Amino acid sequence: MAPLQILVVDDDALVLSSTAMMVEDLGHHATGAMSGAEALSLVEVERFDLVITDFAMPGMTGAELIKTLAKTHPDLPCLLATGYAVLPPGMPKDLVRLDKPFNEDRLGESIALALGGFRR
Repeated sequence: MAPLQILVVDDDALVLSSTAMMVEDLGHHATGAMSGAEALSLVEVERFDLVITDFAMPGMTGAELIKTLAKTHPDLPCLLATGYAVLPPGMPKDLVRLDKPFNEDRLGESIALALGGFRR
């Protein structure tokens, strides 16, 4: 797989940096955002191949971010990282979910699933 431009979104700085490091260890390029609003600003000025977002964030949840991106950037696949067992209704049926905590191998598998199931 060619290196991807991946946007990692998490309001926890430690989780954000560790996820970004794993993304880079997998051979991809990571850009971090600490909120849904920051992520939306970044996708307007940069090109990303994938968004990995946390679910529970103040202001805008990862679910809300994914729903917004589905409208504004329908060709941008998303991956939801969460420790929650149940997601809110209305999430895309083909959304790849990455259960927290996760390791680099599981992250790599989830990235491949998110891109493999996405029709460009």
